Amino acid sequence: VAARVRPGEVVAFNGGTTTTMAAYQLGVRFSAEYPGGEAIVTVVTNAVNIANDLAVRPQTRVLVTGGVVRPKSYELTGPLSELVLPQVNIDVAYLGVSAIDTVTGGFTHDDSEAAVNNAFVAAARTAYVVADSSKLHAHSFARICPLAGIDGLITDTAADPAALATLRAAGWTVVTV
Repeated sequence: VAARVRPGEVVAFNGGTTTTMAAYQLGVRFSAEYPGGEAIVTVVTNAVNIANDLAVRPQTRVLVTGGVVRPKSYELTGPLSELVLPQVNIDVAYLGVSAIDTVTGGFTHDDSEAAVNNAFVAAARTAYVVADSSKLHAHSFARICPLAGIDGLITDTAADPAALATLRAAGWTVVTV
């Protein structure tokens, strides 16, 4: 993920362990490549831990959506988050998910997180799921959006080839690392 982001882009990260690491690596990359101290990339997030990690890096401009903090995911959810996102343009949203159903879309454990994640997708020109291969055969409660709402998947090389083929057939770009 960090290698895909270009200077000047507006990128979004929802909460989760995978997106937290991706955002951290993005901050490390831009700090090393642009030590001058001006904002090179704008990050929109609803995760207070991601905002905290990036706030100390002058190369990143951070917009936090607002909302009520969910203790386990550090995500801000609720109507305040959903009000902010339609007001911004996001180039690429990188979403962590609890599960990917290769027929019906991306899912998470909490309906309030799903609503905010759906708002990220709606605000973004492009949306990628960033998830390890175990999420391809997982099940979860609340749908974020249907397959057609997502443009691609970044996952690990252990991902099931049949599941990846199904996602490609649905129009997703699939990147394995």
